[in-house]
Amino acid sequence: MAIFATVTDILTEGFAEVAVWEDGAPGKHRAIAEFDKKLKARRGDEVELKNAGPRDMREARLAYVLPLLLAVFGLLLSGGAWTEKLLNAAILGFLGFIVAWLMNRRARLLRRREYTVSRVTKRRGED
Repeated sequence: MAIFATVTDILTEGFAEVAVWEDGAPGKHRAIAEFDKKLKARRGDEVELKNAGPRDMREARLAYVLPLLLAVFGLLLSGGAWTEKLLNAAILGFLGFIVAWLMNRRARLLRRREYTVSRVTKRRGED
């Protein structure tokens, strides 16, 4: 059985938020769907979906080692009193966490995706 939806938002390249149809019209359920770049899905397009289980990318967790490394560098490379060293380590660790979180957006979307777009059935503006 085919699942139909309407694209409500393009989150990033290759990922969209879709409104799954209920009784022939877009319903309240929103889901994350991955699509191939060749499909060129846009907001307002009607698409056919197939189920896709969430995928966990274990290698994406390696990026979270970066804050620990930066905190150690902050301790080792800064001079002065221990309070200054700890403050430098905390600041560098926090900045490293922000960088790691931004780098792992694709991994977070892959973990949350429910569907994969198999084809675009109707483009926005077509009748």
